[in-house]
Amino acid sequence: MEKNNYKKKRKRDLLVVKHLSQSESIAIVFYVFLALVSGGRGVAFLKLTEPVILESEWYIALHQAISLDVWGSLLLILSVLLLLSIITSPSPTFWLAFIANSGLAIIFILLSGAAIDNSLVFWNFYINMLLALAHSMLAVIGGYWLWIKKKKTDM
Repeated sequence: MEKNNYKKKRKRDLLVVKHLSQSESIAIVFYVFLALVSGGRGVAFLKLTEPVILESEWYIALHQAISLDVWGSLLLILSVLLLLSIITSPSPTFWLAFIANSGLAIIFILLSGAAIDNSLVFWNFYINMLLALAHSMLAVIGGYWLWIKKKKTDM
């Protein structure tokens, strides 16, 4: 009898997605989208070849500051952390989301700064600033919820 209850509970746990509100579902899709875009930029940096780097002043400026492999690796790692924040339990979720969004915001601010004068098209600056803004807002929201949670536990 106990084994049967375990199977039922386990099945219910796997179907928790059905119990999400509309806003929770939209938030998860937005997080997945941001993680894929950020991770995609990281993979693109990792796959760049030297002739392509030399054609763009933006890539040269980034590469002179820090190797493009490091930029790509950081973007990929932080994107994976962002994805992990979706599937972990609520307690580490806020920390993972806060760390990932803060790191991604900083990286995209630096990328947009490098794109101001060195990019062939304004689009690189615009996209990087939008991603920096989105990650910054999510980091602030995550930091706020961490503060509220800490405040409740201190009472």
